[in-house]
Amino acid sequence: MCEAEVAPSVHCYSALIRCCATIGSPPDAEYWFSRMLHGGVSPTVIAYNAVLDSFAQVGDERGAAKWQQRIHEAGLEPTECSYSSIITAAVRNRNQVAAVNALEEMLSKTLQPSLVCFNGVIHSCSKNEEAEKWLRKLRESNLQPDEVTFTSLIHSAKRSPKQAVRWLRSMISEGLKPSVECYTAVIDSCAGRGDLSQAMRSSSVLPTEVSYTAVVDSCVKEGKSSLASKYFQRMADEGLTPDMVAFTTLISGFLRKGGVCRVPDATCYNAFLAAWARRGDLPKATELLEQMQREEVTPDLVSYNTMLKSCSKAGDVPSAIRWLKEISKASLSPDVISWNCAIGACAASKPIESAKAEEFFRQFAASGLKPDGLLLRTLTSAVGPKTRRWLCEELEEHWSGKERFGPFWSGESNHLRLTHTHTQV
Repeated sequence: MCEAEVAPSVHCYSALIRCCATIGSPPDAEYWFSRMLHGGVSPTVIAYNAVLDSFAQVGDERGAAKWQQRIHEAGLEPTECSYSSIITAAVRNRNQVAAVNALEEMLSKTLQPSLVCFNGVIHSCSKNEEAEKWLRKLRESNLQPDEVTFTSLIHSAKRSPKQAVRWLRSMISEGLKPSVECYTAVIDSCAGRGDLSQAMRSSSVLPTEVSYTAVVDSCVKEGKSSLASKYFQRMADEGLTPDMVAFTTLISGFLRKGGVCRVPDATCYNAFLAAWARRGDLPKATELLEQMQREEVTPDLVSYNTMLKSCSKAGDVPSAIRWLKEISKASLSPDVISWNCAIGACAASKPIESAKAEEFFRQFAASGLKPDGLLLRTLTSAVGPKTRRWLCEELEEHWSGKERFGPFWSGESNHLRLTHTHTQV
């Protein structure tokens, strides 16, 4: 647009800034806001909100507050979106006071909070009584609670099993379908108070694969793997089909006890690998994958990516290099997840291995794959925003002529411009 000597409008700049917010990049959002001012374009409150939201997405309360103040200094009034971003930043930092203050300020200015705002405040409440107060205000605002609302209410009742079950029943009575997270939260509340029997009775509120999976998970957390197996079998006996989530939960229970369980295919082995990866136990995961090969079960790309996730969590760059080579030996090709984990290992390494991260990204670009928002954020953590920009500028030729998705960066002298068609993070 600039090369065609067409002056970008405030809407174009706002869209660019919104893209930066979506990928969680406040420096880039501020850069484009500055370019807009230097270009003689007067920003609207929408543009200010986009920069504010970029700070909210990364949980930077101070940055979000700074941009809310700049809205006032510009003679504009914060909108519902402004306060929603402030609440988001507060919730990400578990700052209940800031979230409540923002919502109360909205109400005092006769702004209409959205359901997202109320859900954020309810989620931040540490006590059930406080959460219930905001539920009443939500209804007084002519809004109806959704699945997120009730999930947050259930979490707020983690010290009161009876209240958690009451919220679950209320959710069902209002025609909403509880998720695994809802059931797990209720059952964790019961088990956490030493009432595993109540946790099991909770599954009878609505006997489905979801509720049984939650009971299995609760038994596993209590170290009762045999009881978990019993409820897993009961699920099947009642004509319900245990899904992979239930199976993964069950076998992770045996892993926690150090038990050995032979499984027939790569999918089941991958579930075991994921359990070790979540623990960050790379040696155990490596041992299991080697056992998988001895049993003549061929690892797939998911298996190797799970190993790379363990490397990323442990900040183990040499092991990440090893498993990238193993992928090639298996006649497979690393995907975006593989490279993201390898670069993540560089970012988590102490000290950060920026040079190796840059090398990984060059190999990734040479493979013809296209980066998504998650990979760009990981790369930023490893090499910093400035290096990420010129790397993407230099390597963009690898994506020329291909359909683009996500944010791509191209350069112009010492400045960078963002080409954006569609963001998928």
